[in-house]
Amino acid sequence: MITAQKILDTAYYYKFCECCESVVLFDSVFCPICGGYRFDEGLTKTVAAIKELAKKNKTKIISELDLDLDNLI
Repeated sequence: MITAQKILDTAYYYKFCECCESVVLFDSVFCPICGGYRFDEGLTKTVAAIKELAKKNKTKIISELDLDLDNLI
């Protein structure tokens, strides 16, 4: 919640990706998560998305696995 509050305090630096529903930096041309390029740059939508994301539980892409990424080929 602390991170969400920091983002809310500077919400004008972010915009909402309409493809994957992520919040990304305002100067992004493409979404770093999905590669999309359709954004809602309105502050109202961005703030609503930040608040909604703050309510969700944290998730991991790889659950509880310890991988030695240096030795992967």
